[in-house]
Amino acid sequence: MGEFAFGLLGQLPNDRVEVDAFAISWRRRHQLSEQLPNCIGFIDKAMPARPLHAVWDRADVLRLERLIGPAYAVVHGSNFFVPPTKAVRFVTVHDLTPKHFPEMCMPTVLRYPSYIQRYVDEGVYIHTPTEFVKNELIEIFGASKDRVVAIHHGIPTDAYLDSESVSEEFISKLDNYAKGKKIVLAVGTIEPRKGLVGFLDAFDEIQRSRSDVVFVVAGSKGWGWQPFEAKMKSLSNPGSVLVLGWVSDAERKWLYRRSEVLIFPSLYEGFGLPVLEAMSHGLPVVHSDAGAVVEVAGGAGYKVVGRERSSWVLALERVLDDERVRDQLRSAGFERASGFTWAVAAEKMRKAYLSALDMHN
Repeated sequence: MGEFAFGLLGQLPNDRVEVDAFAISWRRRHQLSEQLPNCIGFIDKAMPARPLHAVWDRADVLRLERLIGPAYAVVHGSNFFVPPTKAVRFVTVHDLTPKHFPEMCMPTVLRYPSYIQRYVDEGVYIHTPTEFVKNELIEIFGASKDRVVAIHHGIPTDAYLDSESVSEEFISKLDNYAKGKKIVLAVGTIEPRKGLVGFLDAFDEIQRSRSDVVFVVAGSKGWGWQPFEAKMKSLSNPGSVLVLGWVSDAERKWLYRRSEVLIFPSLYEGFGLPVLEAMSHGLPVVHSDAGAVVEVAGGAGYKVVGRERSSWVLALERVLDDERVRDQLRSAGFERASGFTWAVAAEKMRKAYLSALDMHN
């Protein structure tokens, strides 16, 4: 969610739109102020999250104006929630994971569907990162088409690696581990929705017939990551999988350049940023057909239909072994990723704000 908020904020202000940011937090709000671009103002108001959400969960009382003042025409909540306010309200709904897979969500996330239904009923404008999520909101929650706007996220424009910002220790760790073998890469938090447990079955089958590949996972251990750990230990060669944990932006970019293929076997996605990041660095992508992944990939990746192990084995081996296929995916990926910029997203978001204001004036 941070990628979205900070990527958009840096491009939103222009001669017609001024932007201030605030955080519903008592102690951690200064973490936001330290990361904001210079073009963004910061509202330094201590707002205790738990008491306020306890009030707002019951009813739309205690409007935002009483906390930060009445100066704003539009208030946009960037992560499933926007406080009650007299201003025109926008809220970003990134996906409907808690609706489709409640068993894969933390308790706090399970509240999101009730928020969404309230916003739909109240006529709040809803931003989604894909047409896929927009259509889900219309079909499942009865949202009005003219109140939901689908605007793709962008990806960072500095797509070229600054090798000096990657430590020699990190590079040596990967080189010593891979030892010249082909790296199959996964990027993202390790959690059930990402489909990594099922992919390990396919990777294990590949490992039994060839010894020239290793699997590297760049992502933190998320909620429900234990089944992945158990499956990893049960592989015929557990040492062929390396979990790096969280990596920096520079390290992630280095991994994209060093790897042979990115796999993205997600069971459900509202967007799928690693797909585009990998493409922007010339890394072929093998992805699932779930959620919004197909829309985001736009035909520039190798799509695996269904979750069958044999399908993933076939797809991965073809990309690993066929240079012509890899070249086609690299070329298509570069072209696809080039269309996703935060400047384009910000321009579309400004138009959505101004259009909503025109309707309310």
